[in-house]
Amino acid sequence: MKGGRRVLKAYTVTEDQLENLGVLQVTTTGCFSLASALLTFWIGVKQDIAFAGEVAGTAAEWWNGLAAGALFFAVLFLGAGIYFLCRGRTTVGRIKKDTTHE
Repeated sequence: MKGGRRVLKAYTVTEDQLENLGVLQVTTTGCFSLASALLTFWIGVKQDIAFAGEVAGTAAEWWNGLAAGALFFAVLFLGAGIYFLCRGRTTVGRIKKDTTHE
């Protein structure tokens, strides 16, 4: 087996850029985690209401309202997660673009 060689490109990253990328990644992960938890809660509430049979009117309304709020915030956190994911990718793209290799 013969040894190989490949060219690696190094990118200089400032302390601020590195911290910004870390914060974006943590925020993205948090948003997707919260969206997943809220969506799981929504599914659980809807499933429980469907299998509960007869439920008092006010209790059903309360749980349906809670489920609607959970779904709304799940979609909101999902959108925020996608936004922060794209923002992180743009930051990395900008760092690559600003770096020259000779």
